[in-house]
Order: sequence, then C-alpha cells, then structure tokens
Amino acid sequence: MVNTGRRARNRAARHSQLVAAASAIVAEKGLDGLTMQEVAERVDCAVGTIYTYFSSKSALLAALQVNAIRVLADSYEQAARQWDAVFALRDLDDATGQLVDGLASRGLLEDTVVVVVADHGENLGDHHLFNHRFGLWDSLAHVPLVVVGPGVNPGRHAEAV
Repeated sequence: MVNTGRRARNRAARHSQLVAAASAIVAEKGLDGLTMQEVAERVDCAVGTIYTYFSSKSALLAALQVNAIRVLADSYEQAARQWDAVFALRDLDDATGQLVDGLASRGLLEDTVVVVVADHGENLGDHHLFNHRFGLWDSLAHVPLVVVGPGVNPGRHAEAV
C-alpha cells in the first residue's frame, strides 16, 4: 500500500523540488556546476537535508536521469496524440470526399450547399499543448468555415465570421 499521508506528500514534494533545482543548475552551469551545496542554496535548506533524500551526488544524478526519461516519455506520448489527430484529419478528409462524390453521383451536388466547419481547433504542439483544453488560443478559436454550392461566390475571406 502506498503511503499517501501528509508526511509522504511533503517528502515527495521536497524530492521534486530538489530534482527541479538540480535540473536548473545543470541547465545553467553544466554537470560540473552541480553540487549539493548549490542545490541547498537554491532551495534554501541545509546541505544535510539533501542527503536525507539523496545519499550522494550520484544518487541525485540518477534521479535527474529518471526525471529526464519521464519528460522524454511524456513528450513521446504528446507527439503520438498529435499524430493521431493528423490521421483523424485525413480520415475526415476522406469522408468529406466520399460525401461530395456521393452527392455528385446522384446528381444532387449542383443543388446542394455543402458547409464544413469545426466546433473547435486543436493545439498540435502550440503553447506546448496537445489537446483542446486549458486555454483559448487562436489555434482553438480560429477554425475554417467552408461553404460551397449554388449561389455561393468563390473566394477567401480572412475576416472573422
């Protein structure tokens, strides 16, 4: 059973804080700049406190590697979802083509106005997001509206509708 008490949560939060501080130090100063003293100063604690979480600098480096692997795995998962969205668009394009072809083959296309619009866009990496939640960016709010049919003048209109 995992201990989810306050003390365990506090230890996990402090561990994350120390790893984040060490990561920032490595990013700024390289591995040579990473010392337990530097981490302690960064998080405003005693050096001994750090040794209660990491037995050595090697243990701290191992925690940084685990964190880097997690970030890499998360990035991969986000990219995979992005590609899923791209393939979904390809499927939608095929389905729209089948609809238009079906109307044409039945002699209905010349009397039909076809309207294609989306209810929202997708963040495909915009603002480091891969979904349609957590904000109202242009990539979410500005969606295409395509209208084709009799009486519809061809052209492109960039102004808001």
